[in-house]
Amino acid sequence: TATPDGREGRFIQLGNTLLLSKTFLALNGNAQLLYIRMVNEAGGHREFTFTAGDARKYKMSKSGFAKSLDELKEKNFIECAENNANLRKANVYRFCDGWKSVGRG
Repeated sequence: TATPDGREGRFIQLGNTLLLSKTFLALNGNAQLLYIRMVNEAGGHREFTFTAGDARKYKMSKSGFAKSLDELKEKNFIECAENNANLRKANVYRFCDGWKSVGRG
């Protein structure tokens, strides 16, 4: 932690089975970081919002965010639960387990 007292308001656990999985390692580095940041922002919830504004907080460009988001969806790490683009609201995403069955063995 970067706090002087060593305490964090929010933290996440990342298991070796995720970090060392063939599917996770095959992701672009930006997509890996985006996934980890989404897990943090989701705060333990399966459904969450993560906007381009949230990505800017992490110094991610709009195009880098879009590309990484597409990769996470394509590789079944997340899915769009609610597409709210026409409503000018944040999309709602959901974590998926589909990536777990890819590349076993």
